[in-house]
Amino acid sequence: MKHRITKLFIFISLTTGLFATEVKQVKTCAKEAKNFKLGEPFDFTVGPHAIYFDKKKPQLFAFFIGASEAKKGNEFSIAAGYRNDDKILLTEPAKINLNFKANQVNPLTGAKIELLSLISIFPVAVKSGENNVIYIHNEGGGLLSTPKLNDANDQTSSKIIQIATVDNNALTGSAIFAAVKNNKNQLFGADGSGIVFVALENKTIIKDKTKVTCKKPNCEKCQAFKKENEQTVLTTNVYNVDPEDKKAKENKAAPFTGSINAIKINNPANIISDVIDMYWDATLARLYIALQVRSNSKSDSGARAIVSCRIVGQVKEKIKTYKLYFDPIVTNLAISGNNQIIGTLQANTDVSILKVRTMHTSTFLSYLIVLDKNNQLYALPLVDKTREKVNLAFDKIHGTLAKFDQDPITYFTNDFFIARAFTNPAMNPNDLLTVNQAAAKIGNGPVPLDKKVNDMFVLDDAVYVTTQEGAYYSQPIFDNLGRISAWTNWQLFATDKKVFAGAFDVITGQFWYLTGENSKKINTLNRTDWQTNDKNEIQKNINALFIENGGIQGLFEFPKNKLMVATGNSQVALINSKNMHNVKIFKDIVLQEIGNIVTAAFVNNLLVVGGTNGLAIKHDNRFKKIGDYKLVKKIYSEDKYLYVLTDKTFDRVELDNQLNIVTLASLENIIFNPQVTFSDFIVSGKFILLGTSIGLFKLDGIQKLTEINIPGSVGPILKIIFNRSNNIGQLYVLSGYIGFYQSKINRLFVDLLNNTIEPINDMFIKNELTSFYDFESFRDIILPVGSTLLNINSKDLDEGLALRSTPFLQTASRALTIDSFKYNLDANKLNQIYGILQNSATGSLILNGDFGLIINQ
Repeated sequence: MKHRITKLFIFISLTTGLFATEVKQVKTCAKEAKNFKLGEPFDFTVGPHAIYFDKKKPQLFAFFIGASEAKKGNEFSIAAGYRNDDKILLTEPAKINLNFKANQVNPLTGAKIELLSLISIFPVAVKSGENNVIYIHNEGGGLLSTPKLNDANDQTSSKIIQIATVDNNALTGSAIFAAVKNNKNQLFGADGSGIVFVALENKTIIKDKTKVTCKKPNCEKCQAFKKENEQTVLTTNVYNVDPEDKKAKENKAAPFTGSINAIKINNPANIISDVIDMYWDATLARLYIALQVRSNSKSDSGARAIVSCRIVGQVKEKIKTYKLYFDPIVTNLAISGNNQIIGTLQANTDVSILKVRTMHTSTFLSYLIVLDKNNQLYALPLVDKTREKVNLAFDKIHGTLAKFDQDPITYFTNDFFIARAFTNPAMNPNDLLTVNQAAAKIGNGPVPLDKKVNDMFVLDDAVYVTTQEGAYYSQPIFDNLGRISAWTNWQLFATDKKVFAGAFDVITGQFWYLTGENSKKINTLNRTDWQTNDKNEIQKNINALFIENGGIQGLFEFPKNKLMVATGNSQVALINSKNMHNVKIFKDIVLQEIGNIVTAAFVNNLLVVGGTNGLAIKHDNRFKKIGDYKLVKKIYSEDKYLYVLTDKTFDRVELDNQLNIVTLASLENIIFNPQVTFSDFIVSGKFILLGTSIGLFKLDGIQKLTEINIPGSVGPILKIIFNRSNNIGQLYVLSGYIGFYQSKINRLFVDLLNNTIEPINDMFIKNELTSFYDFESFRDIILPVGSTLLNINSKDLDEGLALRSTPFLQTASRALTIDSFKYNLDANKLNQIYGILQNSATGSLILNGDFGLIINQ
């Protein structure tokens, strides 16, 4: 399908506008009678959507929408929003090239779109009223349509209920899988139900058949004419993919009922809903089908709600064939009881999986991601034999559930790391994760507020869901072998508005989402943006309090208090976290004495702040100094204690009737010398780490320190971030030396029960652990957010304000192979960023610096 790639930009220029020149062409060609913009309601409801984003071409991003109601003359029945453009652009006008016939009525104009997907950046759709036909947007503009798809009984199907698309895969080329109901329109799973396979293939056609050549051998004029009169076009070919049927030549579905071995256990099961989900994983070359099933009433019956589908293509005597094979996602023997997520071994019992995706982690391991009817998402490890010497098309184990506690296999070429994988399948019940195990439970529990999950997507090391209370994400916590051992709690992401579908553009930091009054009136495509003061009144008002006095030097959130605290030179502001409208500013003689205030904490609901010339606690709207501190870098409160870090000391302070200060670490310790400085710390119960200019140390008591090995680190420890889930956690440790203009980030696995810290097996060379990522230059501020690592060099004033996103990270990445992207913060006259925070009350990202605040919302 190479021609589809070479002509991609021709199509883009006619229909979308992804770059500046193409945008101008679109605006010139598109009708001006009607315009829709991001954030403004359509005059029709929308529902189906599809996201275009390719890591290999990250400069392209598009959010496609389909109309969920028929509206006469609506040319925006399929439309899209594009990065760097506020307009919604239609994909095709009312008159088009249809199946290579010019000036035809566009069958999608005014239509209700039932299903929408993409092949590359080409929309693929099923419309209401023609529920057994698929329309494909073709290169150069125009549409292709399939014939009416047949069911597994070789009769015209009554309806396509789900589609999954393949973009130029090595096994299939570009293709479409379609789940079809039988001719009688019975519930999916009844006799005749099946999965159809549509391939998009090249075909040579003669433009003008009335003209002939002279037929003389080696006639140059005839050969030139023949070349001009031939055209290679894209056509649809619907194959007979039933492995048992050798007669039907084309257009026949592979049978898919509750009686197939991939679903039933011992006795035929029943598929109990037309609501299914399908997802093609290009890495594993497997189609995953999620179902709602019910086991047979016989006592030894069971059922599986996930099916793994592989496709086998062959060419015999110049005739190409494709056949679909449905494999059990796990063997019958591994299913026991009713707590193994995707299956049951109880009679007359329902198992429902509503959505299915896959995750390929930064540690190079593959997982199946599923959503059940109880609003809980789970992750299950998958077998990956990509690097093994097997034919993946014929391997029934590849892509199925793996034994969760096996040691992964690591692959090397010339002692250089290339991959890691689970290769042993789950064979018995002890090999499968259950609903109660931390490694399986994404978000460490159901989606917050028990709101229905409207949509889900996976992007790198994060799973996102959208609900009527906003978007949320959860990240895995990896053990030392790179396996998922737990998940972070659900974190509100980007917006707390009603979100019915969403996508995160990691290149710009923008979150795109569909919203509306309710699920029956979704009519707006919106996105978050970095706000300037003239666009954001809240931001403007807060900035006015600080910007003339050095800006906001510290920004901290305290979810229990529902407050944010902004600090600066001689002043502190309390801000309502949820709406950020209510702001109370404090300035007094004590705060003036402290000077530059850079840190804050609440102890027993009393605000404590610290900075250049000490600590102060707020009593009755007045501040009072604590102790005799200088150069306070960070304070943190846990239980009744306040932990205080300066450049030379690390104290635990108990604020009771009298001040009780215990010095946990100081330069008097034999490990240190007068030139050492302290930089950061974390406290989680009895687990305490201290970052210094000579390394990372674990505190096991007063002045009892043990150095922690940070493989491949460079220079002082600059930042420590700890993501905890119950008794285990993930450490991100940033080290760097501005003199060499270098910095690196390491990941470590913490087991609080066993009091152990181990590096994750990030490696570049065999048997040598190293850092997770080497930055291209110095960085001193980082924040892992979902699918990307936000990073800043606060010391670089020459570059101006530079917040960078570094997505697509994998074990032992380097800046030479992984790009960073500079966010456009839409701001001027900015010099320095002091920090970045994600507001848990709204999901918004907030930057603070000498400019005040910049909010992404």
